[in-house]
Amino acid sequence: MSKVEKTTLEDNVYRISVTLEKEDVQKEFTKKLKEYRKTAQWKGFRKGTAPLTFVKKMVGNQIFHEMVEKMTSTALFDKIEEDEINYIGSPIAADDVVPPEIKMDMDEDILFAFDLAVMPDVEIKEPTKKTFDFYKVNNLTDVAKKELEQAQISMGKEEPTEAKFDESAVLTIQLSELEGKEAKEGGVTHEATLRIAEIENEKLVKKLAKAKVGDAFDFAPFEDLTVKDEKYITTTYLGLADDFEGELPQKFKAEIISATKKVPAELNQELFDGLFGPGAVDSEDKAVEKLVEYFEAKYNNEANQMLLMAWKQYLQENNKMELPSTYLKKVIMVGNQGIDEAAVDKDLPVIEKDLVWSTIRDRLIKKYDVAPATEHDIEHAIAHSIGSQYGIDPHHEIIMNIARDTMKKDQNKVEATFKGIMEGRLFDTLKDTLKTKDVELSDVQFADKIKEVFGG
Repeated sequence: MSKVEKTTLEDNVYRISVTLEKEDVQKEFTKKLKEYRKTAQWKGFRKGTAPLTFVKKMVGNQIFHEMVEKMTSTALFDKIEEDEINYIGSPIAADDVVPPEIKMDMDEDILFAFDLAVMPDVEIKEPTKKTFDFYKVNNLTDVAKKELEQAQISMGKEEPTEAKFDESAVLTIQLSELEGKEAKEGGVTHEATLRIAEIENEKLVKKLAKAKVGDAFDFAPFEDLTVKDEKYITTTYLGLADDFEGELPQKFKAEIISATKKVPAELNQELFDGLFGPGAVDSEDKAVEKLVEYFEAKYNNEANQMLLMAWKQYLQENNKMELPSTYLKKVIMVGNQGIDEAAVDKDLPVIEKDLVWSTIRDRLIKKYDVAPATEHDIEHAIAHSIGSQYGIDPHHEIIMNIARDTMKKDQNKVEATFKGIMEGRLFDTLKDTLKTKDVELSDVQFADKIKEVFGG
């Protein structure tokens, strides 16, 4: 029988040595040869009648290697399960133990040694005394009224206008490339469409709010527009080919040839039905009330996401773990043959941070007995992700089929989705136990806080 020993190399790093005794190996080898002979068939022998010596000669080495590999793996993972070793990554061959040369006629014990690491066994410190900020928007009615005004504009009609161009205005402009303050001889000229809403330059926006058809203004599209896609500006505004390779002109004179603006739609039943569905709303007050409900739910969801981030940050900052970095680096190098060592050194801190968080999360999931996500849960979460990306109902048959295909082909996506679901369930389980205080913000301040927390 196999001899299996576990020893400690350093904190949280173990070595498991597996010794396959020669008598057991040869006994198992003979058994495997006989099993193979039962179904094997060679020319000159009836099925199952070939001599063992012949079978051994023909396929012995292959059978022996596979058998030794399986015996070793079984012994190793039985020990891991018996001792409940929650290892990181995968066991790797000990680099200071020479692996044996496996030959079917070897007459000696076979020794393999594997090193593996575990996360430190620490008690998770939870935020029992910490008070978290919970952000609430305090001008929901104003936000709702502004949204209703925007809906009136978006559902309104475009009409020609001669002056005072607001955010809804669309200008037809004649561009002429400048050299200094004068039109450049032989320079780029092009008739383009300019939406006031696409202008980033506030001074230019204010200037156009007082302008009229026939006026001209200085225009630097690569600086003045919110869009920074060079190819888009080159083709759409300058009228140049998308493979243009010359020096791109920067400054232009723009003459306003004509303009249109949106005339807001009336606040009537047709608009209400278009926004909320037939008969759901029949007055401006009810429309505002409905929008307040919508934005309250939206901001509440985003506030919960910020609370989740603050909760995670607390757990990570208050549950430091010393990891066996040298061993982790070995695991990564062994599992990714050819990877650059400098790249591993660069990524190791991020990998360690993820490992610490995974450990915290998994231990809390076990502590609070959070129900595991099923395949059905994962499939529908992937479908929602795909549906949101393309703006399609996630329950649509096409989206569901894509999700099912993803489940079969992309194990990394499945694992990431599972972890995301479990993290959400854990937070939902503990959310009501967290101490919070309401912090009121305007919608603009709330948007700034979102950027601060999530970046961007």
